[in-house]
Amino acid sequence: MNMTKSFSQVLLLTAFCMLSFGSWAQFMEIKEHAAEIQSLDIGNAATTNGLIYIRRCDQCSQVGVSFRAQTRFYDGKQSITALDAEALAGRGATVLYDVQSRYVTRVIFWPVSN
Repeated sequence: MNMTKSFSQVLLLTAFCMLSFGSWAQFMEIKEHAAEIQSLDIGNAATTNGLIYIRRCDQCSQVGVSFRAQTRFYDGKQSITALDAEALAGRGATVLYDVQSRYVTRVIFWPVSN
């Protein structure tokens, strides 16, 4: 009997959480988009607050995104400078940018595979 009561409570709690999340999700808004680029070449855009064009998917249209002083760069998990990032031309990377302003917030270069 006690186990049945515990199971019923867990089931009720799970149902409550699912219903609560469903109503809460309508208030969520997307702040950032990400694009995975197989071979990223940012030229000198990172140090000159320049613009690059990226695609979020193969069928998606190009989006112009801008760099600024607040943009952060990473080689894997290691923070690097904009100048170091420009030297990594041709490496794969994930570019994250603010949806409304289209400013690049971070660029994460992927590890080199052997």
